[in-house]
Amino acid sequence: MAFTDMDEVDQDIEEEQSPGRPSNRNFWIIFGILGGILLLALICLGVFAVIQVPKARATQTAEAELRAAQATDIAFAATQTQAAHFFTPTSRPPTSTSVPRATSTPLMAMGEASPTATSVDAAIATRSAMMTQAALTPAATTGPTSTMLPGTGFGDDLNMPELLALAAVFIVVIFLVRRLRLASPKAG
Repeated sequence: MAFTDMDEVDQDIEEEQSPGRPSNRNFWIIFGILGGILLLALICLGVFAVIQVPKARATQTAEAELRAAQATDIAFAATQTQAAHFFTPTSRPPTSTSVPRATSTPLMAMGEASPTATSVDAAIATRSAMMTQAALTPAATTGPTSTMLPGTGFGDDLNMPELLALAAVFIVVIFLVRRLRLASPKAG
């Protein structure tokens, strides 16, 4: 009987010393926390895409329309300024003219020469002189340039610096978790 008692004690010692499967409880807790953070980030990204992106696009469209309207105003002002440059004032005061009276004019037969109005000839001569003067003056080849940087691109839409910082934090967490797992005391 003494030998049988000895066998039972050996079996009890072997059961206590045999290393079982290590507990992964810490890993699953951290995995759950990181998974929850990731799930919340995805939900926030979805809400952002649904709410904020259309507002930003509408704002960009309104700003583009405003810039186009301002460019049109600047071009119109430049054209008016250049036309005013070619204006030559007269030194004589305007003369008073009488209002023409209605007269009976006989109809012209075919082939007769039609009289030309001197006011039409003067307008054509003035226009020709202005066009000649405009052709001789060199036009400005450079227009106003914008000093704003464009707000387009992938990084601007998704806040790239914040995403890179978040990725760095996750990498640090991964290394810390691995170090904790390797440093945890092993049963045995």
